[in-house]
Amino acid sequence: IPTQNAARSRGPGACVDGSAQSGSQLKSWNWQPSGTAVLKKGDYIAFETARGRCLHMLVADASSDADGRATLQIEPPLRTPPPDGTALILQTASCPMALVEDSVSWQGDAAGTYRLGFSAEERF
Repeated sequence: IPTQNAARSRGPGACVDGSAQSGSQLKSWNWQPSGTAVLKKGDYIAFETARGRCLHMLVADASSDADGRATLQIEPPLRTPPPDGTALILQTASCPMALVEDSVSWQGDAAGTYRLGFSAEERF
């Protein structure tokens, strides 16, 4: 799931800023300094933890301060705190998912366009 715009990180990319984080905020660093909306509401981020890859959506625009730090407002809340310095995955944010039930709905039209529907949840 790509971000809406190119994320504005610097160097090797944005990283987690500090360990033992919890809740619906994630401190990060290595963004372009004083960047307005380095990530936008609705963008996705992912990162690796000891339990596996986690996927989160931003619920508010994030801007960086003069030092290139930004606090990201995310959902769902952190379940496993990422280690300090963990790279944020921005352009190919994803996570392992599994079907909630064994039913998949689909519709097709005369033009050959199909829509699939299913429920999935994150798996560790």
